[in-house]
Amino acid sequence: MLSTKDNKDYTLAGLCFWNSRLSQDGFITEDEFLYTKAYIMANRPKLSFFDSILYKANNADYYWTPGAVRPRVAWIRKHINSLCKQINNENSSSNKR
Repeated sequence: MLSTKDNKDYTLAGLCFWNSRLSQDGFITEDEFLYTKAYIMANRPKLSFFDSILYKANNADYYWTPGAVRPRVAWIRKHINSLCKQINNENSSSNKR
């Protein structure tokens, strides 16, 4: 399991870069990288009606302050829970047929 304790550089970059590094370092496949990238873009946090970008640095946009781990983990947990519920509902519906 990947630990942020042992991989501090993963927490200093944006979520998109984090996804890229996970792929480059072999933690996820290319398909998982592409799916995750599309999912992040489609479900990025909405900070206001007009924009989801909180912070800009080094030609990159950030949804959270660079280095802030908790909001990233909270977003990831929220979406894992949501996807798990969706899968469970789909499985429940298919079992009733």
